[in-house]
Amino acid sequence: MLDDQGDVLLIRRAITKYGLGGLKTKAARRDIPITPQLREVLDLIKQQLPLETKWFFASAKGMPNLEEINSAFKRTRANTAEWKKVERKTKGELITPAVKFTLYHFRHTFATDAARVLRPNQLKYIMGHTSIEITLKYYIGLTDDDKTSAAESLSKIFIFKVGTKVGTNQHICPK
Repeated sequence: MLDDQGDVLLIRRAITKYGLGGLKTKAARRDIPITPQLREVLDLIKQQLPLETKWFFASAKGMPNLEEINSAFKRTRANTAEWKKVERKTKGELITPAVKFTLYHFRHTFATDAARVLRPNQLKYIMGHTSIEITLKYYIGLTDDDKTSAAESLSKIFIFKVGTKVGTNQHICPK
């Protein structure tokens, strides 16, 4: 859970399927500095909340409600299905089934995206992991864009001689 304390987001508790609870490890307890840009975004979120609350993801009652979150996810998943209208049937014929995802998928997506701009030790801290191995092994994915970017980066490292025979390429080291 995020608690906004002015210039820092304090992470001190978690929401599980059982409700509010403690964090799994000491490393999960963290303080994340708020930049001016992040402050703008957080203030916009606060302005849109129905009630005065410190909760960023509050229900209409002001407290996070896992049932409401799950219900919203079920509706979102259902809306990812594609249907072909057939005569007078309400939904018709299923063309594409609903996408299956959970809240946890957002954590993985965040980690994969953040890995592009954060150093591993920074991401480990933000994720609240005790070791970088957990972050790298279980949270970081490799996308097609990542593979393309890696290939482009490697091509910048190695400058090949023009006109050499296949199998005899040599890279030129900058002086």
